Amino acid sequence: MLSRLWSRFPTRPARYYSSIPTTSAGSKSIPPKIISTVTEDITFNVNPRLENLSLMGQYLSGKPLLQLPTSEKASNPAKCPTAKSVEIKKFIVEKTVAVKDPTPVKKEISNPLQHKIVKKHAIRMLVLRHKKMKKHQLKRLWDRMYLRFRAKRIRLEKNKELEFRGRLAVKVADARKFDAEKYVNDYLSDYHEPLIPKTYKGKRLPEWLIKDLLEKEKIYEKERFLNGKEVTKAEKIILPGESVEDFIARKWKKQ
Repeated sequence: MLSRLWSRFPTRPARYYSSIPTTSAGSKSIPPKIISTVTEDITFNVNPRLENLSLMGQYLSGKPLLQLPTSEKASNPAKCPTAKSVEIKKFIVEKTVAVKDPTPVKKEISNPLQHKIVKKHAIRMLVLRHKKMKKHQLKRLWDRMYLRFRAKRIRLEKNKELEFRGRLAVKVADARKFDAEKYVNDYLSDYHEPLIPKTYKGKRLPEWLIKDLLEKEKIYEKERFLNGKEVTKAEKIILPGESVEDFIARKWKKQ
């Protein structure tokens, strides 16, 4: 049916087109491909899809598809800058691949006992894999040991609560035993006790040595106070300006 349809319409003479440029006279050239074109007088009422064939024929024949309007008065008519790029057709030329002999692989003989540094590739990928695996193992562990972990947590919280209640009970018992009057008396007694100095005559000495020296000072002071006096009554044995006769007469009269 297509052959009958094509026979009804007149055809233009065939054009030669190729991407290979023509050579000079006397040189051999490759024969170009022959592409037949269809006239523009075809009516597309029968099959509108034939319009694509018309456009393809115009494109392959070298006729530009876009034409800009030109003015007759202008001396230099405007030309479409893309006309040349549309006219030139670049065919895809397949290059033959040269078959070469395979390169020989040189085998190296090395000592297996000698240690070599093995390069590690995709180190970050291994780190991420380890993290994912740890996360997966932890999830499996929780799925398997959830009840045990829950019982352990309840037991720890219970022990903490019992310990807290025990400390609170001890504090309550101490608060009930508290005596305000006794506390004030003990505080006042501590307040009136002399503080032990940290130094003795400008020298920094241990606390026990400072206590010993202070006790010795008290004994020396007491002996100096009782010098020339009776130990029991702390009275002077000899009065000032008293002679021996007066002392004997005073003591004997008392007896």
